[in-house]
Amino acid sequence: MSKYKIIAICGPAGSGKDYILSNLFQTIYAKMNLNKIITSTTRPSRPNETDGINYHFISSAREFLSVKNLEKWIEFTCFNNWWYGTS
Repeated sequence: MSKYKIIAICGPAGSGKDYILSNLFQTIYAKMNLNKIITSTTRPSRPNETDGINYHFISSAREFLSVKNLEKWIEFTCFNNWWYGTS
Protein backbone atom coordinates (compact mmCIF):
# COMPACT_ATOMS: atom_id res chain seq x y z
CA MET A 1 0.00 0.00 0.00
CA SER A 2 1.29 3.46 -0.90
CA LYS A 3 1.74 5.94 1.89
CA TYR A 4 0.75 9.54 1.38
CA LYS A 5 1.90 12.60 3.24
CA ILE A 6 -0.42 15.55 3.47
CA ILE A 7 0.91 19.07 3.87
CA ALA A 8 -1.77 21.45 5.13
CA ILE A 9 -1.59 25.21 4.80
CA CYS A 10 -4.00 26.74 7.31
CA GLY A 11 -5.03 30.30 8.07
CA PRO A 12 -7.94 32.69 8.17
CA ALA A 13 -9.82 33.65 5.02
CA GLY A 14 -7.79 36.11 2.97
CA SER A 15 -4.49 35.32 4.73
CA GLY A 16 -2.68 34.23 1.55
CA LYS A 17 -2.97 30.43 1.64
CA ASP A 18 -3.68 30.15 -2.09
CA TYR A 19 -0.81 32.52 -2.89
CA ILE A 20 1.64 30.44 -0.84
CA LEU A 21 0.37 27.18 -2.32
CA SER A 22 0.63 28.51 -5.86
CA ASN A 23 4.21 29.63 -5.31
CA LEU A 24 5.21 26.35 -3.69
CA PHE A 25 3.90 24.34 -6.63
CA GLN A 26 5.79 26.57 -9.07
CA THR A 27 9.10 26.30 -7.21
CA ILE A 28 10.28 23.77 -4.66
CA TYR A 29 7.43 21.29 -4.87
CA ALA A 30 7.31 21.27 -8.66
CA LYS A 31 10.32 18.95 -8.58
CA MET A 32 8.77 16.60 -6.00
CA ASN A 33 5.87 15.21 -8.08
CA LEU A 34 3.23 16.32 -5.57
CA ASN A 35 -0.48 16.65 -6.20
CA LYS A 36 -2.90 19.21 -4.84
CA ILE A 37 -5.97 17.92 -3.04
CA ILE A 38 -9.03 19.44 -4.69
CA THR A 39 -11.71 20.11 -2.10
CA SER A 40 -15.45 20.48 -2.68
CA THR A 41 -17.77 23.38 -1.96
CA THR A 42 -21.36 24.47 -2.36
CA ARG A 43 -20.44 28.09 -3.00
CA PRO A 44 -20.73 29.35 -6.57
CA SER A 45 -17.56 29.42 -8.63
CA ARG A 46 -15.81 32.72 -9.12
CA PRO A 47 -15.04 33.96 -12.66
CA ASN A 48 -11.44 32.68 -12.55
CA GLU A 49 -12.25 29.25 -11.09
CA THR A 50 -12.70 25.95 -12.92
CA ASP A 51 -14.63 22.95 -11.63
CA GLY A 52 -12.25 20.09 -10.92
CA ILE A 53 -9.20 22.36 -10.79
CA ASN A 54 -9.92 24.89 -8.06
CA TYR A 55 -12.79 23.04 -6.36
CA HIS A 56 -15.35 20.39 -7.09
CA PHE A 57 -18.46 22.57 -7.12
CA ILE A 58 -21.58 20.93 -5.70
CA SER A 59 -24.89 22.55 -6.55
CA SER A 60 -26.61 22.41 -3.15
CA ALA A 61 -26.19 21.79 0.57
CA ARG A 62 -28.71 18.96 0.22
CA GLU A 63 -26.45 17.16 -2.26
CA PHE A 64 -23.33 17.94 -0.22
CA LEU A 65 -24.90 16.48 2.94
CA SER A 66 -26.54 13.49 1.25
CA VAL A 67 -25.81 10.07 2.75
CA LYS A 68 -23.83 9.18 -0.38
CA ASN A 69 -21.53 12.15 0.15
CA LEU A 70 -21.34 12.07 3.95
CA GLU A 71 -19.58 8.71 3.71
CA LYS A 72 -16.80 10.12 1.52
CA TRP A 73 -15.77 13.24 3.48
CA ILE A 74 -12.63 12.99 5.60
CA GLU A 75 -13.50 16.45 6.90
CA PHE A 76 -16.14 19.08 6.19
CA THR A 77 -17.40 22.35 7.60
CA CYS A 78 -19.83 25.17 6.97
CA PHE A 79 -18.25 28.62 6.54
CA ASN A 80 -20.22 31.76 5.63
CA ASN A 81 -23.25 29.56 4.84
CA TRP A 82 -21.30 27.49 2.25
CA TRP A 83 -20.20 23.91 2.79
CA TYR A 84 -16.58 22.87 2.20
CA GLY A 85 -15.16 19.35 2.40
CA THR A 86 -12.27 17.07 1.54
CA SER A 87 -12.99 13.62 0.16
